[in-house]
Amino acid sequence: SDDGSLFGDDDDDEDDVGGSGADRAEVLRLKREKKRLNREERRKAKRERAERRRRARLRRAFEPVQLVENFCTERDDAIRLADVPERYYSRIHDGGGKKKKRDPPPTKGDATPEEQEEAHWIAARVPAIERELLALSATMVNPGEEPPTDEQVQEREGAVLDSIVLALRYMRGENLEPDFVKRYRADAVASPAVRDNLHAVL
Repeated sequence: SDDGSLFGDDDDDEDDVGGSGADRAEVLRLKREKKRLNREERRKAKRERAERRRRARLRRAFEPVQLVENFCTERDDAIRLADVPERYYSRIHDGGGKKKKRDPPPTKGDATPEEQEEAHWIAARVPAIERELLALSATMVNPGEEPPTDEQVQEREGAVLDSIVLALRYMRGENLEPDFVKRYRADAVASPAVRDNLHAVL
């Protein structure tokens, strides 16, 4: 029976493994993990064969234009399987349906030179963000206040640019909607101008 063969395999595994108890347990764990992966591979191959047969039946039964009209193409299947908004699909996948390289995870202070250059480019082209940067670097202060130092100005400007980088990582790498980022990621995307113009940033 299946149960008998299953227990028999375990017994064989235990008989084949020597060494200390910890070594035996680790070897048995690795063998079971390998069997689990093999089962998953077989199931995946079986699903792919069934999917290919289904697509072949559709191609025989319908004209290509009908498949497109009824969202039955391979690309439509890939979009359904992808856990991302449909309008993001073309941006995060190449023409062959493979995922493009994802942005780094959204963490502060580790922007790459390319991301910094892109953030500067975006800031110069979104009026609200540009105005925020100009206001931060302005030397005029209220009476009795100390003017900001160069280091403080650079830190404030850096926070705005970091907000752009993090917003892009959330929307590109994490596939989060702009409205979601504005509402629930305000702690990371600290710049009000960036939060209010996420669609323009994207």
